[in-house]
Amino acid sequence: MASISDFLIYPSFYSLVFTGLLILVIFILFFKNFRSISNMESSKLISLLAIIAVAIGNHGLLHGLFETRNKPNLDINTFF
Repeated sequence: MASISDFLIYPSFYSLVFTGLLILVIFILFFKNFRSISNMESSKLISLLAIIAVAIGNHGLLHGLFETRNKPNLDINTFF
């Protein structure tokens, strides 16, 4: 059974954690400043949402790469 210490040796794990924390900060700031964000011009709002979408997509790709590259035979059912 794989433990968390097995994952700590991979740099991709740390990039995954880092992007996850950045997305958490983005969502906190988004909801904290929702009133001013909703009053933005539509072109700036589209740009902001596109940047957030790229960050979330990049985080999802990191999940896939980390799981297939570092632990190809990992049985997810061992964690539940």
